Amino acid sequence: MSQMSFKTKEQIISDYLGTIDFLKDDWSYKKIQEGLKKLIGEEPAISFNFKKDAIINEFNSESTEVTIVESVDIIYSPDLNEKFKRLSFKIGKIES
Repeated sequence: MSQMSFKTKEQIISDYLGTIDFLKDDWSYKKIQEGLKKLIGEEPAISFNFKKDAIINEFNSESTEVTIVESVDIIYSPDLNEKFKRLSFKIGKIES
């Protein structure tokens, strides 16, 4: 029974994060934490790993610093009797 509960929370978290577009600015740590709290019944810890890069405009040689989310870690407890669980999700832009 506890494994079924564990898989359900894992799938809920995965599905929820799949709906967020991390390339846009309309997401926040607090929104994600509150959304997951409503779905899984607890407030998870969330860790973001960012990557900084620079984009250089070829026409005027100006550079712009860009920060993107590289990965997200969600830490939660599968059941009250079990230790915490960490889920890591790679966030990436699909190149065509």
